[in-house]
Amino acid sequence: MSADGAWQTVSVDIIQKLFGYKEPTLMVIESERWLDLAPSADIDAAVEKRCRKEGWTDHREEPGHEFRCMAMIQGGGMTGVLEIHSLGLVLATLSREESEPAMAQMREDNNLRATGVRARGLLDADGRWRISLNL
Repeated sequence: MSADGAWQTVSVDIIQKLFGYKEPTLMVIESERWLDLAPSADIDAAVEKRCRKEGWTDHREEPGHEFRCMAMIQGGGMTGVLEIHSLGLVLATLSREESEPAMAQMREDNNLRATGVRARGLLDADGRWRISLNL
């Protein structure tokens, strides 16, 4: 790193400390709870896209494919909810009750607006994707 680069890093660190900025630490939401999403054509299309991109081959084997999605807060205050995205496509918009435990973790970590969430996908006997989120 050049001297200029080192100076910029130090000056940014000092400014962040002066203003009380804290780097986010929550990379993926952690929970004991798995939330099952209702099957839908949108979920099927989004997961098929991911399946093709990542080359999944064992679609029907338990426990399914584990992958990561983005959880993003939409709205604010008492009306905010989580929207779950996979490869830029919306998998689900969760209710306030479903969203609250995860949003509480995000608030505790410097009021994050987006973070990762673990997901599992399994193709059922009817050819529909069953998705569970670790929220």
